[in-house]
Amino acid sequence: MRWWHGYGSHSILHHESKTLFAKPIAAVAVCATLASPAFALPPQQVTELTTDSAFVGLSFDLGGGFTPRFGIGWRQTTVQPNGDMTGGELRLTFDPQNPRDVQLRAIGFQGTVNHAGAVGGGWDFGTGKPFVSGGVIFPYLSGIVDFGLGGGQPSLSIGLDSAGKAEAPATVPLFAPCGAPDFPGTVVTAC
Repeated sequence: MRWWHGYGSHSILHHESKTLFAKPIAAVAVCATLASPAFALPPQQVTELTTDSAFVGLSFDLGGGFTPRFGIGWRQTTVQPNGDMTGGELRLTFDPQNPRDVQLRAIGFQGTVNHAGAVGGGWDFGTGKPFVSGGVIFPYLSGIVDFGLGGGQPSLSIGLDSAGKAEAPATVPLFAPCGAPDFPGTVVTAC
């Protein structure tokens, strides 16, 4: 029931209609502002990082008089955001004092960016026989044991190389606000 008082009844009616629509409009405006991408925490996209790199190395055979061997190789690593790593490498090593003493080794590894177990094998051109390998890989350092398949003693070698530590990828947002850095797989919202 409304009270009409002759003079000034228009201002009372006008005031009620203003508050009737003002509150819902303000609520919609606040919700729309808070729901905009600028205030939202975007979902995160977990990506992996695959890297190919060439490297050089120097290894020492601990069973044969600490003879140095030079090496060149190629390594591919795939690293998850939590630091888990898988990969493989192909390495050619040689004794500079004996040019016929060449080994070609392929190794697969799994672990973390700080250390990984390695298994593989290769061919020893000096003996003309295959071998299997096992060991551990650290950044810039490896310890590998070779077992000749045609007899012979296992051989332990410690190696230094330029491959270094693999990098873990950054977790990036699925949706980035206007002006955000460009990450692969990110959808930049309209400006």
